[in-house]
Amino acid sequence: MRDPARIERITRMLKAIWLQAPDQRLGQLLENYILPEMNEEHADSSWEIEDTEVEQRLSRLVERGLDNRDD
Repeated sequence: MRDPARIERITRMLKAIWLQAPDQRLGQLLENYILPEMNEEHADSSWEIEDTEVEQRLSRLVERGLDNRDD
């Protein structure tokens, strides 16, 4: 069973990132900042991306900010 606490961690980080780009819709935010790096590894299938990977990516974005991302 996946850790239910991940939901709060992930949504808290997502909120912090989204507040850096409030004019973007959620889909834009995900496509522009969160999924590109992971889709390279998973052949365009967000269904296969584990929450731990999303959480790691979000964590890096929160630490560095959207203007200083590593991709």
